Amino acid sequence: MNFFLYGTLKDPELLAIVSGEAGFDPCVATLCDHEVNCEKDGILPVLVRRDGAIAHGLLLCDVTDAVAARLDAYEAPFGYVRRSVQVRAGDRIIDAEVYDPPVGIQSQGAWSLEEWSAKDRDITLLTAKEFAMFPPDTPHEEIARQWGMMRGRASATLRARSLPITHSLRSPPRRARFVREVSRAGGFFRFAQKVVEYETFAGKSSGELPREVFLGPDAALVLAYDPKSDNVLLVEQVRMGPLAHGNPNPWCLEPIAGMVDGGETPEQAAHREGMEEAGLTFDTLIPMFSQYASPGNATDYFYCFLGITELPEVHSYAGGLEEEAEDLKLHIVPFDDALGLIETGEINVGPAIAMLLWLDRKRPELRASA
Repeated sequence: MNFFLYGTLKDPELLAIVSGEAGFDPCVATLCDHEVNCEKDGILPVLVRRDGAIAHGLLLCDVTDAVAARLDAYEAPFGYVRRSVQVRAGDRIIDAEVYDPPVGIQSQGAWSLEEWSAKDRDITLLTAKEFAMFPPDTPHEEIARQWGMMRGRASATLRARSLPITHSLRSPPRRARFVREVSRAGGFFRFAQKVVEYETFAGKSSGELPREVFLGPDAALVLAYDPKSDNVLLVEQVRMGPLAHGNPNPWCLEPIAGMVDGGETPEQAAHREGMEEAGLTFDTLIPMFSQYASPGNATDYFYCFLGITELPEVHSYAGGLEEEAEDLKLHIVPFDDALGLIETGEINVGPAIAMLLWLDRKRPELRASA
């Protein structure tokens, strides 16, 4: 079986990850009466039929059934369908399979592998590495359901590589690595069993140690604040952690919060979540701090912001997106009252406590300049 590759799988590293095999030696090929355009408002390639046009790509020959199944698993979850075509490779006409895009997808302009590489290659490679961990018989709809989270985790990994490595008190970076991954499980979130080895403070090897890690994407958190009224907005919703912990009241008071999507910046996520959860736009977004939520067992990294806005003159209102099953109650609270909820224990979520205490320090100057 032969495949004509016209899009991102022309990248040899991506092809090796997706197919599970390295060392392919594809040859240059063309498909007549087709062209490769760019997805409208996106970066993915779209194969379009057009008389007289020529689509340039690569021909992958003698593909095994196992590799073909991996290619299907990578393309089919997003509506791409295999079709038999004839392509030209040198002076030969060869039968091959090609992936047609979903019916109705719109495109504009010519697609460029170089432009895609500059914008999206790194995140795609990391996402594909997680895709490759799925068993071959994973349903296509399950891969599609998890794809956004995989891209979110990949994007978080890329951001983590540029985090500051200051060490005025803590030690300079030393060797630390995961030797291997034993297993990975979960649906929307993922849970990994790994083996770690690192250099101890005594300069010796820790040896190989089994560890378990919760793999989450980054999140953007926004404490909405109106300096003129001195009110803050708190989001109330049921949370699975307290529920599983046995807390008799698993409804929590928190800031606006949401996961940072793949390819999105934390600031963009903060503005988006402000509108989705509370119908708010922020005049100014002030970075507070960034933090690991639970560094002993999770990758979760929170980008915390203060969102300056004009809050509505109500005590509470409903919020959230129905399509995401968000059941939110939004409370407009005087700042001093919100601070008091920390002492009573009614606010029992770490980031909310830290963000309110941060605001307590900055509040006088913010109110003075309002």
